[in-house]
Amino acid sequence: MKRKINSMWRVVIVAVMVVSLGLVMAVPVSAAVIITPANSDVDADTFITAVYTDLPAIVITETAFGEIGEGTIILNVPTGFEFRTTPDPDVAVTGAELVAAFTSITVNQLTVTVTTASTTAPNILTIGGVSAIGVRPTQGKPLASGDIVMDGTSTSTIVGVTPGVDSFGLLNEVHGALDAYTVVPAAGPYTAGTAFDVTITAVDQFENPLGGADYVTAEPYTWATNASDAPDGTPPDIGTLVAGDFTDGVAIKSVTLYCAESGVTFTATDDNAITGTSDPPITVNPGSATLLVVSGITDPFIAGGTSGVTVEALDAYDNRATGYTGEIHFTSSDTRANVVLPADYTFVPATDNGIKVFDGTTEGQIVRLVTKGEQTVTATDTALTYITGTQADITVQVVTRPPSRIAPPVIETNLFGEVSTFSISETGEILETITATSEDGMLTITILEGTIALDKDGNPLSSLTANVDPSPPPPPSHIIGLAYDFGSDGASFDPPITLAWSYDPDALPEDVVEEDLVVECYPKEIGEWEECISSVDTITHTITVSVDHFTTFAIIAPTPADAPIPPALPAAFTSSSLSISPVEVDIGEAVSISTLVTNTGEEAGSYTITLKIDGVVEETKEIALAGGTSKTVTFTTAKDKAGTYSVDVDGLMGSFMVKAAPPPPPTPPPGVNWAILGPIIGVAVFLAIFLPVRIRRRRASR
Repeated sequence: MKRKINSMWRVVIVAVMVVSLGLVMAVPVSAAVIITPANSDVDADTFITAVYTDLPAIVITETAFGEIGEGTIILNVPTGFEFRTTPDPDVAVTGAELVAAFTSITVNQLTVTVTTASTTAPNILTIGGVSAIGVRPTQGKPLASGDIVMDGTSTSTIVGVTPGVDSFGLLNEVHGALDAYTVVPAAGPYTAGTAFDVTITAVDQFENPLGGADYVTAEPYTWATNASDAPDGTPPDIGTLVAGDFTDGVAIKSVTLYCAESGVTFTATDDNAITGTSDPPITVNPGSATLLVVSGITDPFIAGGTSGVTVEALDAYDNRATGYTGEIHFTSSDTRANVVLPADYTFVPATDNGIKVFDGTTEGQIVRLVTKGEQTVTATDTALTYITGTQADITVQVVTRPPSRIAPPVIETNLFGEVSTFSISETGEILETITATSEDGMLTITILEGTIALDKDGNPLSSLTANVDPSPPPPPSHIIGLAYDFGSDGASFDPPITLAWSYDPDALPEDVVEEDLVVECYPKEIGEWEECISSVDTITHTITVSVDHFTTFAIIAPTPADAPIPPALPAAFTSSSLSISPVEVDIGEAVSISTLVTNTGEEAGSYTITLKIDGVVEETKEIALAGGTSKTVTFTTAKDKAGTYSVDVDGLMGSFMVKAAPPPPPTPPPGVNWAILGPIIGVAVFLAIFLPVRIRRRRASR
């Protein structure tokens, strides 16, 4: 009986072993390994802060023994990231027999060595569990992304893992914290009165756009432009900017500007003072012409006389339509046959720039009215009849007095401190040559007889000034000598006037040769220095330049763009504009003597200025000036003797006169008391005259 029982157990045991072996053999090896991915987001800001992101552990689980083979496991970091090389990440094994350990780590690779594979039991291999694997990005823009993969040169086999293909964790570089706004207008051209979009994007410090929930829009914003109001008063239309305008960190605003101008920018700022300004600035062009404006005709107008006329094309917002082209003709309410108006004229954009000035001196370009009373002159576009403009209410006068009694106009000048007047015709023709030289003798201006000189409104020029500009706009490089401001601004000359400008060759920077010197001007309406056409005479050390307008002028020593920045010019001082007030005083009365001292160098320095009276040093003063600045220095003196005194302040000469005191009034002789003697003499005179008369009358009456 026992043998039967034992035989049955043997059969059962064998059957169980067979079934068990079959189950083991049935386990599919391709599904035996589980990898826990180290999927992580890495902040782009850590590119420069050297802060590493700790990754979740990489866990490799055997579902059957022997699935992790002996050899090296080499993990590669994806392009755009690097491993932290210290401290070493830990390597741990859970289970029996499998032996693995950390080998090495570089910024690109992590190596783990498996020295013993399991043969009897499954194991779990964990890399970076306690001492984590650290990564950071190696670039801030564009954002990087990639998988950690086992390198193809790894010698260890992991069942179910294809080297170089399967991921051990996906790394995503995400944008950093909000750093600024980029403000980008839509592509131009931009036209006054026509809307265009401006895109405002929230970005990190690498200009990666912020998106989605990573960007908080619940804060107030300001939104501005430096554009001017249109000439007709229409303000720029840029709408409002609120938090709700931002979708995934991007707001798009529709903008309309009405003033034609250059250098227009837009700025967005939040309440944390994070800001952004569009760059480069844009230029807003005028719109199409909608009006012709007629001006410049003399009012009142002398019947039978002549005048010029100006026609200007304007858009709907009073900007000059610089691109206007069209044929215009003139009409007048004066129907007399001998009325002369300009002939039909076709505007050329590149030449006329939206305005045509008929000078009034050439037949066919003049206005001549005859009929007495109110008149109008109208310009009309023959192709676009709605573009029309009128100068109305021109009073035509009949003058009966002789023309010679009408005082001719004059032009008043103050050139380098010398005040004078010169004759100019009603058409702006200079009737005598004007010439003047600066106080230091370095600059001479010449305006020839016959030059047409007009102000910015096209009228005969009434004043001319030329003085040292003590604080010129910052130049593109070195200013040689002094800068001069010529006025009035907007004056024009035809033909151009001549400036003959001397310079000191020893004052030139080392890297500048005389032939490279230029004269530049600074038109205030443009806001930057512009080179004038000039010629340099290296024998006389003089630059000659012709200019047809007035503004600030200076000799500039250009610096090559690729040359090293030259050292700042040392301090150098000049004195100008000597003033003595008053020039005639009484004995003991104070005289004020002042002069303008300019530091023409770029470095700060001190300077001693000396006052001499009749060749004898009277007083000295020391001043300190920053480079390119000026200061007025004033002395005060008084003299107790009459005479003419010569003044010398740093070579600037002048004089003042002390008048002699008037003689005192005569005094009566001593010892005579006129208060008593005067009445006595009066009574005696009375008696001598009237008493004999009285006696004769009495005798005659007897």
